Amino acid sequence: MDQSFTLAIDEGGVSWCGRPIGIRPTYRAVADAIGCDADRSFGSHGGRRRRYVYDSLGLSLLVRKDDDRVYWLMVDLEPAPWRPASDHDPAGWFRGDLSIGGRFLPRPIRTHVAEDLRDVRWEHLSLAWTPHGRIMASVCVDFHLTQGPEGEGPLGVGEHVSR
Repeated sequence: MDQSFTLAIDEGGVSWCGRPIGIRPTYRAVADAIGCDADRSFGSHGGRRRRYVYDSLGLSLLVRKDDDRVYWLMVDLEPAPWRPASDHDPAGWFRGDLSIGGRFLPRPIRTHVAEDLRDVRWEHLSLAWTPHGRIMASVCVDFHLTQGPEGEGPLGVGEHVSR
């Protein structure tokens, strides 16, 4: 796959190389924008959710199975040396351009840059950063699906991002 791509995140949602994914995306919308299905997927949380992994792109998604909605999109920016990789992690990391709120972020993304963006929250999505020393190892886009299927309860970014 071509490694020259842009992931843009702003108040209008997420887009991949100019193709909109949206603010309440489905897995199919993500796969269509990227141009392919995920390399792997795993069931989770009693079969109510599915995790999709794009190895070469450094992306993973948690998806609600009943309506195909994406809870979150994890973008691995750097290897995570503080823990061993699991089979649920992408084999690679994101090597494209990342734009947040119209601002292209230089790589590696330094802690002070993420601090400037730490409180970025839009009505339908927010960001959660994972630091590693003075750089950011990943960023998670939370699509604010605050109520899951019947009996599932609220689901916030701190609760469902398990890396």
